[in-house]
Amino acid sequence: MAATDRLEWLIADECGSCCDGDVDASVAELEDVRDRAALDPLVDVSDSAVSHALSTLADAGLVDRRKEGRWRYYRATDRARALLAAVDPGHADATTEPGGTDE
Repeated sequence: MAATDRLEWLIADECGSCCDGDVDASVAELEDVRDRAALDPLVDVSDSAVSHALSTLADAGLVDRRKEGRWRYYRATDRARALLAAVDPGHADATTEPGGTDE
């Protein structure tokens, strides 16, 4: 299942219906996230669940992680962007450099 297909399913489950505009808006909102805490209202999971997921992605080589003081910064790797492009070739930002996500 492509990333946008999963996103469509999740949005439809939450809203009762889905259209391409909903998916595009949600994907754009998620791509703009800079702070890990800002993910909480978007994905409706706990801080610890987000942190655990980011650690798992880092362990899998899908995000790079660096620490500065108390903060950890995450950025999608080339491998992650290649996988996204493979599963969702129509996604315009699949091969461009993302903004990254902070924790």
